[in-house]
Amino acid sequence: MALYVTNYISFYDILFVNKAGNIFYTIRKESDYLKNIFTGELAKTNLSKHLSKNPHQQVFVDFQYYSVSEEPAAFFIEPAFKDSEHLGWFVMQCAVNKVNSLFAGTEQLGMTGEAFLVNKEGHLLTESSFVGDSTILKIHLDNKNIDDKFKKGKGNKIVTDYRGFTALTSFEVFDFLGAQWLVVAKVDEAQVITEHFQQHPKYYFEKIENFLSKSSINKNGTFPKYHEKVIMVDMDEFVKADHGELLKTIGVSSCTAVIATYPGKFGYLSHLSPYDKMYGGGGTNLLGHITKKIKNYDIYKFERQHVHFTVIAKHLDSLKNIIEKLVGEGFLLSQINILHYPKAKCANVLFDYSNNLTYVEWIMETDAQAKITQNVCDDNNLGVIVKQFLED
Repeated sequence: MALYVTNYISFYDILFVNKAGNIFYTIRKESDYLKNIFTGELAKTNLSKHLSKNPHQQVFVDFQYYSVSEEPAAFFIEPAFKDSEHLGWFVMQCAVNKVNSLFAGTEQLGMTGEAFLVNKEGHLLTESSFVGDSTILKIHLDNKNIDDKFKKGKGNKIVTDYRGFTALTSFEVFDFLGAQWLVVAKVDEAQVITEHFQQHPKYYFEKIENFLSKSSINKNGTFPKYHEKVIMVDMDEFVKADHGELLKTIGVSSCTAVIATYPGKFGYLSHLSPYDKMYGGGGTNLLGHITKKIKNYDIYKFERQHVHFTVIAKHLDSLKNIIEKLVGEGFLLSQINILHYPKAKCANVLFDYSNNLTYVEWIMETDAQAKITQNVCDDNNLGVIVKQFLED
């Protein structure tokens, strides 16, 4: 044991296997101890197959779920000889957490960045930064994407990642004792756009305001006339919805309505008056309270990118401060939608949390003019708008 601790502690376990396949000693004495590697369930493992196929060779066996340890494991096989006679094998078991720990420190890649390892079959060999449960050997990446990267060997590529987001990736294939692995570093396109926006805020705010002042409204949807569970949200107030409830606020004129939602988890509707902090005032700070509740109580950090905000106003008086607040709290431009119609007298807003639908009824200056109902679409997304500026 002292020799193991001194020289081999990096390995999870060491198996001593004789030529007949009997595991006659192990460090940890797990359930494979005193079993035969060539019989029963152990015979189905890649370890058993390599020992049978290459009995006299030093071999690395790539990661596979190993039921004995109840986790993925890789193995280094060292044949044992005495006077040229093959006696058996020393098998050094490597736990996947040793590899995973090398990829844990990716904070410098920002909110959406991560680095990970992929095997030739396209399975993750490291934990995802954005999935709560273990992802090692459980998430399979797109074959077309992975096959192309293994073929090219090294490069950069824009892909749709395993979460469904557009991402910029850098990758390189490398050989490790006969196994081919792919190391990937990636960051979401939405983060790149947001960071560029943060570097040139004055330029982009002018472009955004000019764009919104000239853009035409996308008329769609029908404003529901009745629902038995409508909760009214007054000025200087925000309300969190329960399933089955609709949140409604009316008369949004010099004010601003803001919706914050993670579909299936929570939904908030707020009605900010000109006395709110987002107008530069010293009164309420509704958006600050909402983001604090979301980050502290409603979500885990890795879920932040699933939160969406919708800003509804006939003016642009509060928009700059709202965007700066949300970006400063770690949200991306792609998470912000803007519904803006300066020709209206005011707006009525209805938020259907259960169905993730937002209805805005723009009321015209005169009763003779028709009401216009608008729903959220890609044309209203701030990330899409700023990306257009970049492409232009």
